Amino acid sequence: MDMYIKKAIKLFPISFFTVSIIDFVTALIVKDIPENKTYVYENKKIITHSWHDYFEIATSAVLVFIILSLLLLTIILIIQKIKAREKVLRKLQMLWMSGIICYVITMISNIMVINIENNDYNPEYYKFSNGNHTIVIEEKSFLLYGGGTIYQIMENNSAVIIGKISTDDGGRNNGDYDIKWYNDHAEITYNTFNTKESTTTETVKFE
Repeated sequence: MDMYIKKAIKLFPISFFTVSIIDFVTALIVKDIPENKTYVYENKKIITHSWHDYFEIATSAVLVFIILSLLLLTIILIIQKIKAREKVLRKLQMLWMSGIICYVITMISNIMVINIENNDYNPEYYKFSNGNHTIVIEEKSFLLYGGGTIYQIMENNSAVIIGKISTDDGGRNNGDYDIKWYNDHAEITYNTFNTKESTTTETVKFE
């Protein structure tokens, strides 16, 4: 087998175990650091930004590199087997085992830092304005949980949290809100139990 291929196969587990462990230790160190989230209203939804974005990008790059390296080395080993008729099954097993372990470690690191629960809530966004002020109400639900967040949208499309909503049994209002506008605040009335009789009013103050 070519000397360079042998080196690559030996270096792959070592290098990626090292990267994965560094990623895992980094996640342990930074996971409790405040996110300092900022919000922007883009493409009819609220986009959250924080330093977590950069960690997720770095982790994703590591995962992609692991997968591509595994595929490339697998193809090289198969070609080598066809050419030289060498046994490569054991090498392939070791290669993929080390790659899967590194992949799992990196995924755990990502989960420790990145809050993935929001993906389960299928948020929907509803925009309201009286000409002077603009708000966006985010609705979420998952099983028996129902609720969301009220954002004030600024002139530059940045968003600020100014209130919360809560519903029973995972109910959603689907944008059905009665809003009374004032100079410095708004009163938002909505259904809490999917009936007109069960309503509550949330008062939000403008920034």
